[in-house]
Amino acid sequence: MTAPGMTFDTIANDYDRYRDTYPADFITDVLSTIPQRAPGRLCEIGCGSGQATIRLADIGFDITCVEPGTRLLALARKRLERYSNVSFVESPFESAELSLSGFDVVFAAQSLHWVPAQFRFARSAEILRPSGYILAVWRWNHPLSGQLGTKLNAIFSEHVPAYKIETIDEFEEGALGYFNELVGSKCFRQCQVRRVPYGWNKDAEIYVNWISTWSQLAALTDEQRNSVCQMVRHEIDLAGGQIYESGETVIISGQKPDQG
Repeated sequence: MTAPGMTFDTIANDYDRYRDTYPADFITDVLSTIPQRAPGRLCEIGCGSGQATIRLADIGFDITCVEPGTRLLALARKRLERYSNVSFVESPFESAELSLSGFDVVFAAQSLHWVPAQFRFARSAEILRPSGYILAVWRWNHPLSGQLGTKLNAIFSEHVPAYKIETIDEFEEGALGYFNELVGSKCFRQCQVRRVPYGWNKDAEIYVNWISTWSQLAALTDEQRNSVCQMVRHEIDLAGGQIYESGETVIISGQKPDQG
């Protein structure tokens, strides 16, 4: 069984190729949530193949990337080899050797949920300097709906053991869950949450390539994953070749109290 947080390392090349990237203006908008600006020391939780890291490096942060996946880390090192302001630690975040009170920002893009709950915010607070910030972002997709959504949900439910059809209430709970956890940790003040809606059409190939990097599908064998993707592509083609995807970008932030 693949260890938690290591799922994407088994499909590192596909993850790097098919996952949505982070445009420079998107990262700038996310950073506008907090007053901290570059230069400053930033710890990135789960840098993956470095898709968000390169934007942060361009802005001018001194970045320590923490990533447990060997294959993903190799891709990140290659992508960022020309940046002297980026270093790497191959380790899960909760056990990484990091400077206590040494960072201005702890940043996580689609990764904080891979950190065990007891460490997510407590460990982040430990490595932040007084008045430092935690900043985390997720993309939460609305539950699939309509006739096509019903057919795809049936495929996922039958062939992907870890897949769970999400209700609107569960979507709301998920979108706000980590914010409530942040507040409940009592490690941070001035906690905030932003929710920005999005929606776009994807053609069958783009959508199928994207779902092939879902953690639930990544846990399957290659044969099983390819079979699911073929069935999904077939249903989208029958429905006209495109699927509408919508959801929200959720950004949470908090500031470590000034301890003196």
